Amino acid sequence: MAEEREPPPLENEPDLFGEDDDDDDIFKSALSQPKIEVNTESVAQLDPEPAAQLDPEPAAELSAHVDAEVDENIIDAKPSETVTVTEESKEDSAKPVEPTTLDLSAPSNDPDDGDDLFATPSSDLPVKKETVPSSSLTLNGEKPSADMLTPEEEAEAKDQFNIEISVNNPSKVGDGMNAYMVYQVNTVTSIPAFQKSQFSVKRRFSDFLGLHEKLGHKHRVNGVIVPKPPEKSAMGMAKVKMSKEESGSQDFIEKRRAALERYMNRIVAHSTLRMDPDVRDFLTMDTDLPKASGTSALSAAGVMRLFGKVGDAVTKLSANMTETDQWFDDKIQQIENFEIQLRKLHESSETLVIKRHTCSQSTSSLAKALAVVAGGDEHTNLSQVMTKLSQVEESIQQITEEQADSDFFTFSELLKDYLSQISAVKEVFGERIKIYKSWKDAEAALTKKREAKVKLELAHKTDKLPQIQAECKEWEEKVEKGEKDFKKISDALKKEVAQFDKKRCKDFKANLVNYLERLLNNEEQLISHWEKFLPEATAIA
Repeated sequence: MAEEREPPPLENEPDLFGEDDDDDDIFKSALSQPKIEVNTESVAQLDPEPAAQLDPEPAAELSAHVDAEVDENIIDAKPSETVTVTEESKEDSAKPVEPTTLDLSAPSNDPDDGDDLFATPSSDLPVKKETVPSSSLTLNGEKPSADMLTPEEEAEAKDQFNIEISVNNPSKVGDGMNAYMVYQVNTVTSIPAFQKSQFSVKRRFSDFLGLHEKLGHKHRVNGVIVPKPPEKSAMGMAKVKMSKEESGSQDFIEKRRAALERYMNRIVAHSTLRMDPDVRDFLTMDTDLPKASGTSALSAAGVMRLFGKVGDAVTKLSANMTETDQWFDDKIQQIENFEIQLRKLHESSETLVIKRHTCSQSTSSLAKALAVVAGGDEHTNLSQVMTKLSQVEESIQQITEEQADSDFFTFSELLKDYLSQISAVKEVFGERIKIYKSWKDAEAALTKKREAKVKLELAHKTDKLPQIQAECKEWEEKVEKGEKDFKKISDALKKEVAQFDKKRCKDFKANLVNYLERLLNNEEQLISHWEKFLPEATAIA
């Protein structure tokens, strides 16, 4: 709007921002030169002869007349326009500051502060150039207010405490089919809600499953995505129970230990779940927890849980839900497509791990065969080179085995974990559909009660009206509660999915960088071994 009201510039307009005495009249100094030009041009238009040949007296009278008209126009129109230019100058002087820094000091309103309103702000001040992270900005030694932070930064500012969990030292308890594995869960935290900063407790696998069952029952209805624990493996545990030594099933135990550690760290990474009393008891109570019901894969409760999942899927398909928020339809489709792609990637990664282990075993066999041949060769130099080649192949076998472990633990297990977490996300979407269905069922029941009430009123059966009125009120409360619950879980689910996507990106980036660094390091070792061996091979006489 300011640009539309700006007057066209005068010809040869003097610089208003130049050096002037403070006592000079701004308008007078600005109009002194235009007056001379207007008089000369006006006179030239009246007479084609040069202005120098005119009589001085008529020219002076004409000049005075024109000056008076110009002065009247300027007095009527120029003051407001001059103020507008001054305001724009102030706005222009503030524009360069906004994109480079966040000025936390309040602007001064003192008219006598001595600042030049027309001065151009200096761009070489160190304060203006400095870039400070928003999370570290302070005002008089205090944290920035909530209105100065984005929602993500505000959530991170509230979460200033750390907690880290490690699961290690798996040990077998008992013999035979009654045997089970116990894991040591170590916690290091700075959260004040915990009485101490370090804890160490013993937990069995069923305790982890029981914790998940409790958290899911309490928080899933509120739209919270509860991470899933590792899946039960009847075959794996059968090997553990029947083997006399732990080394016979060490691979299965290590995979489960790492999965349990990732599961617990996902639990405590959620600001709501880590403050749950059941989580605190799980981490701090140095006694055996009450045995969870239905955690066994072959128990009756486990079978019922399987049928319950099937029933939930049928409920989701049969629920004629009219979605009013397009975000949920798009997000569900996106999650399902991502799950399909991720599952294919996981299958390929598992194939890679198998092939890498096979390559390692073949390389080991090759190294042994080379050693046998080198021992029976009569040519001394050739025998020495083949012995060296056998040693190189043994080193390559070790590197290949390490890379296979990296493929599995760093990459393949990450994909498997997120396939499980996507299932947890879909469960919360299913919980939202359940709440919607309950809400609509309550509305249908309320409609029937109101119809029954109308029929009683038309039949003048007043003795049953109090009861039907009470029932209508009860169903009205259920409808209102259902609507509130549906809105609550919808809002919470949007936030949870946003946090889930953010965490997923961070996890994938960290694991991929770690995976690529290990892969590059292993490749460099392979090159180093072959470079050292090549001169010996070429030196065979």
